[in-house]
Amino acid sequence: MDIFDELKEPKNEAPAKKNASTVFDIDELIANSPDLQQGQMFGLNYDKYAFGNTVKHPRDVAKELNVTGVAAGRTVDVKYGNVSAALSQLTKLVRVEKIPQMKQQQKRHLRPALLHDLKHRQWWRSNFLLRFSNLLTEILDAKRRGY
Repeated sequence: MDIFDELKEPKNEAPAKKNASTVFDIDELIANSPDLQQGQMFGLNYDKYAFGNTVKHPRDVAKELNVTGVAAGRTVDVKYGNVSAALSQLTKLVRVEKIPQMKQQQKRHLRPALLHDLKHRQWWRSNFLLRFSNLLTEILDAKRRGY
């Protein structure tokens, strides 16, 4: 006697009404389910009640995702049903990791010499900004002291 035997056979105590909420032949319902039939054709691991695996293959999960672009593969927790906070956290995560810039940069192949020049220009711009702001700070400090 299995746990699911009572699902297979209805109790004869009360006359049962046939509506959408009562299903008497669960084996027929499972056998007619298109998802489970497709899985049986491919020989996936199913238990004896044909409910199927609860763990999906990562490739199947990835195929079902509709998230594309720079936000793909990033996840954040939605706490207390606050979706707007989760979306802003996701946007911040994408911005901090410089995903859009990396996507733009990786669109095309750059020759090694051109890539070197590009990196040098970026380094110079960031360094120049830092050094120039330090110079302005020193000038303002000297002006404050009366030089």
